[in-house]
Amino acid sequence: QQFSALSFVTWKLPKCGGTILVDTLVYANYPSFSYEISFDGINYQTIPPIRSLPLPSTSGWSLVRDRLSPPIAIETQSACFLRIIFPSIQTSKTLNDLPYWFQGQEIAQVIFTDFVNECSYYCWGLEYPNPTVGVGYLYSDLSCLTSGGAGCVAMTGCRLCHLQGSLDPKDPSPLCPQCVYEHHGLPYPQSPTDSGPTVSPTPSGNGIKPLSVSQPTFPSFEHSLKRTTVMRNFSPPVSTNAWWINAVMPVDGLGFQTFTLLPYQVKVTSQGASVAFPDNIVQPQHVINNWSADFVTFSSTQPATDMFLNQNDTGDLFITMTWATGVGNFYSPMVRGSPYFTMIYRGQTPVLTFSSQIRSINGNLPYGTYSGNRFVLYLQSGKTWVVYTSQTVTVKWQGKIITFSQPFSGFVRWAHVPNNDVQSILDTYYQTYPVSGTFAYNVDGDTAMIEFSWNQIGSGSILMLALPHHMDAFLNPKVVLPNAYSSIKGPMSAVVGNSWLIKEVLPTIDWYAPNGIDPAYQASVVDALTRDQNVMPLSADSYSFGKEVAKMGRLAVIADELGETQIATSIRNNLKQVLEPWLDGTNSDPLRWETYWGGVCTLIGLQNSGADYGNGWFNDHHFHWGYHLYAYAALAKEDPVWASTHMDSILDMVRDIANPSTDDPFFPVTRHKDWFLGHSWASGLFIFADSKNQESSSEAVNCYYAVYLIGKALGRIDIQNVGRILLATEIRSVKKYWHILQPSAVYPPMFAQNTIVGMVWSDKADWATWFGLEVQYVHCINMLPFTPISEILLDQEWVSQEYPVLATSLSTPITDPWKGFVIMDRAIIDKDGAWAMIDSLNTYDNGNSETNTRYWVATRP
Repeated sequence: QQFSALSFVTWKLPKCGGTILVDTLVYANYPSFSYEISFDGINYQTIPPIRSLPLPSTSGWSLVRDRLSPPIAIETQSACFLRIIFPSIQTSKTLNDLPYWFQGQEIAQVIFTDFVNECSYYCWGLEYPNPTVGVGYLYSDLSCLTSGGAGCVAMTGCRLCHLQGSLDPKDPSPLCPQCVYEHHGLPYPQSPTDSGPTVSPTPSGNGIKPLSVSQPTFPSFEHSLKRTTVMRNFSPPVSTNAWWINAVMPVDGLGFQTFTLLPYQVKVTSQGASVAFPDNIVQPQHVINNWSADFVTFSSTQPATDMFLNQNDTGDLFITMTWATGVGNFYSPMVRGSPYFTMIYRGQTPVLTFSSQIRSINGNLPYGTYSGNRFVLYLQSGKTWVVYTSQTVTVKWQGKIITFSQPFSGFVRWAHVPNNDVQSILDTYYQTYPVSGTFAYNVDGDTAMIEFSWNQIGSGSILMLALPHHMDAFLNPKVVLPNAYSSIKGPMSAVVGNSWLIKEVLPTIDWYAPNGIDPAYQASVVDALTRDQNVMPLSADSYSFGKEVAKMGRLAVIADELGETQIATSIRNNLKQVLEPWLDGTNSDPLRWETYWGGVCTLIGLQNSGADYGNGWFNDHHFHWGYHLYAYAALAKEDPVWASTHMDSILDMVRDIANPSTDDPFFPVTRHKDWFLGHSWASGLFIFADSKNQESSSEAVNCYYAVYLIGKALGRIDIQNVGRILLATEIRSVKKYWHILQPSAVYPPMFAQNTIVGMVWSDKADWATWFGLEVQYVHCINMLPFTPISEILLDQEWVSQEYPVLATSLSTPITDPWKGFVIMDRAIIDKDGAWAMIDSLNTYDNGNSETNTRYWVATRP
């Protein structure tokens, strides 16, 4: 529509909610306009805009973009009316004066939350999909393609093939419209009047095909632990083990606990968010990122009446928490790896409350009023912080509080400044900020490519921070400052770009050790197998039983390699006898499909949070089901008929811990895996002050190894691929953050001398286990079970430094089961010496056996 002397114009929106993006083409320095919204067409409320593209300061046609968020009370309505109010001015400009690429298009385009045109994204330079304008369904606007409309053309060249072309106004389809058709896999129309074929909506999600979408086979059960009001918009399946769980599950009497973005820590309250750059405490037994005495709290002069997190505002790379007031709201896109903490205000008066005294602002000492969009704060503690705003503001500094002078719509970004080099890059990149992020991967043979992508506001480049394990596999990073920030996981390097590409070489070890059995030791392995062949499980809980049946599975696979067919068959018959009750629900601790959060849990665990090692609260599922799946894989390897009979139940357990797809309606995506950190978190719905944790890194590796093997046994390439990429990323991060090579690039020397981390937490690296501090416990819980994949996990370079520390346990009282693991570790660097020690063992861990111990030693290089 054309606006000149109009006072307002109204659209009826087919959908009201989320974020509305309004793009308006204006001439010269056209005055500002305002917005109102109504769900009945009568009662209108003001919506404070967040201007993404400022009003032009020069003559000519320019695009102005406003982001609008309807008030909470209206967001749930099915339809509403948007009214744009214009100042009453006269202009001589007409549609004939528009640039050619805008003729025939609406000057003001409203892009709705649930229906978006990919063409529009390319026109405005946005990454597609972009949650700021909604991620839902893709509709290709084919009419724009044939007319050379705004949605199809990039002013500097085709955005798909990047070819430069003429902007000849006589050309009806400038700059490669064929590319857009090709991008969608569509045939190019034969004539400019042909609108092309209809495109069906493509479902949103991560684009990965689910392993299954069938309802779980186990009887249903609803959890007694309910989601909090912060999560009221959630529905199953929920990411129970996510890094952000502390932000939504408060502790009675203590409130919400810390969660970690890296490099910052955050605590939320009903009135806002506090953020700190942590203090690093180093002791021989631990390294702790402690909540600092210096922190800042973001809030508003208008009291918040609600705090909430929407399920689609969560992910491996970000969450967006929102606080609503009676006249608007403010929200924070908390993006992991950002050197800034960002809060977006919508018609609110921001308040920044500091825990420490501010010595000066921009070098000025007295309290008072300051104007600008960059404020450098020097604290009494000696730290330097910087605050940026999206536009010039006036603030009042009084004591430990900075208050804006009036309601504000835009961003406030805060950052810790460790040195002048960091200050320089912060000043360069603060205007563009990430609002969300996604990860995707592709497997091609024995190589996987992982891409992290961030959706941004602003036309510049995003400044992010990469961890050591990222840098080890990062393809062509644009590093602007190495080791810019410290963190619990080592130095973080500043890189520029809204996407990262990481290459992983996938493990190829499957059932057997690569080197085979040393002929000199083979007879002894056969003798041990003969003695062990009739072993049966003795435990009823899901973890211990899992270890015991996985041990039986190892015996069957070793028997296969040795050609002991009769023994292998006998072991598999025993496995059928003990596994089938777990799959058909006749065991003493039957499995249930938990429907409130979404997953497979034990019944006893669901009835008692402390039972089955917290299984009912989604603790350690990858440990438990990893052992079960190894046993299923070992059985299915030689008995596909049995596997086919129990396929659905086995797949339910795979999906519980390794579902790769957002299109699976019953299970969260890769429940335990933290894709940003590369490793898994074992803790589920239990809240800890140090946030998430994982003790037995090697059991996580074992889980994903088992997923890979069950994929091989079932002939499912998709399961093999997800198992191998989970496995490769887990091994990389375990070797970086659990295994400590000297000199350490991650941990300070005082702690690094331990050579291994017992437990990794979000905010702590600990020389400890849940069950004791003995050397053999800390080391070996991060080695067991020993299987062929352990050859990649436990490499000679690290063990040559680590084993001398572990060997000190042999001079202390040590039980045979743990001594057996010490011997197996020694075998990596001293095969013959380890073999000589095996005869001193009388008993073995319930997940290990004499056969497996001798096999491991006999297959060392």
